[in-house]
Amino acid sequence: MRWSLMARGKRILDVVSRRRFSWAGRLRPLAGSMLLGVALLLAGRDTAVAHDGSLLSIDGKAVESFRSAVSFLSDCDGTGQPPRCGGPLAKWSLTNRVVAMCTVQANRPAWLTPELFASTIRDAAARWGLAEAAIAIRYAGDCVPAVRLFHDQRNEISFDDARNVARGTEAAVTQSGTSWSPPTNPTVRTIEEADIVLADGFPSLEVCFLSVLVHEMGHVLGLGHSGDTADIMYPTYDSESPSSCKTQPSPAEVAAVQQLYGVNRAPTVRLIGPASVEPGATVSLLAEATDLEGDPLNLEWKQLSGPPVTLNLLGSTANFTAPTSAPAGASSVVLSFSVTAVDRYLHTATSTAQVPVTTQTTGATRAAVGIALPPTGFGLFVFTGGTGAQLLAASGCPAATAAFWATDASGTLVTYVPASTVALVNAGWLRLFPLGVPPSTALIGSCRRATP
Repeated sequence: MRWSLMARGKRILDVVSRRRFSWAGRLRPLAGSMLLGVALLLAGRDTAVAHDGSLLSIDGKAVESFRSAVSFLSDCDGTGQPPRCGGPLAKWSLTNRVVAMCTVQANRPAWLTPELFASTIRDAAARWGLAEAAIAIRYAGDCVPAVRLFHDQRNEISFDDARNVARGTEAAVTQSGTSWSPPTNPTVRTIEEADIVLADGFPSLEVCFLSVLVHEMGHVLGLGHSGDTADIMYPTYDSESPSSCKTQPSPAEVAAVQQLYGVNRAPTVRLIGPASVEPGATVSLLAEATDLEGDPLNLEWKQLSGPPVTLNLLGSTANFTAPTSAPAGASSVVLSFSVTAVDRYLHTATSTAQVPVTTQTTGATRAAVGIALPPTGFGLFVFTGGTGAQLLAASGCPAATAAFWATDASGTLVTYVPASTVALVNAGWLRLFPLGVPPSTALIGSCRRATP
């Protein structure tokens, strides 16, 4: 059976554009263009005729017929006169560029668990996030109250009910409320609300369910239908042919969203940790994150494997105490961690690091060659290589007061303070020695944290 995703409209603030995804239809609107009186022939076993935009009622209220399909939601209300016919292009305002969408669980198909419903919504939103535009869709959990309401200034994803919004072979419908400014000859058209209504008898094909959500979220962002079968915004799919269910916006659609909202690149992040540590050592992980647009970044830390440890987060650093034991017969245990940098449009970048914890001695007590460090002041010695914990053990200094220095390629001193919990203190050291201190490295040390 072919399902379609299509469009309808009515007045809310000025115009509501309604998009429908159905089991049929062939339509290719161009950006800013307008097609009037378009009839879509539904193919497949259930043959019928539908109009992309035709609507008789919503919630029992009669409205004028919209028989148009214009990309970027530049629809016409049937009058053929400005200001409500054609552009300007509709988009979310600068103050509402993270579009929160909530779910209504009523009439959810039995095959679709609440967890799968939520994860598929997050996945669909992430597909548009890969477009790297200055816009995002965020899943906000279940709606409160948990009922489907139109024109309530919240953005809902729900399944159809007695109101019969998604009719016939329609798999989903998106309704978007827009406002105009100024009222006469407007230059700005703003999306104020968008609601996705899914067919209550949606077939149990997860890849096509994801495809429908990605498509409908394209309407939420402001995209219209495409006549190119390679596009996610193509208005039909075949539920008996999973290969017809695309799940990624095409390059052309990525370019369209970037044109509408501007480009905002994903951040970058690098997670730096020691090459190995000894049991019970205090370990610091450093996240180096950057954003080309200068957006503030949130860091999300996770432990991926190994004995559970408590991460103490301080800025761009995560500190923890290494486990004191390993599984029987093992000489080491490996802990792995990830950090994800998230910008204001929910674009992400993730980096991982592994930290081996050795449980056997490695000869660290003979790792220093040269003069013994004095109780006060500082001294110069050659370290035969190893972790920060091994360096501390070789120096014989108390962990609470020890400090060490090395020079980088430019001759600048970088500092290592084993007891420090301030991220910036050891940041240069971790950049210089991300895998531990190499053999035969000349260092300056102090048992009293003196400054050379």
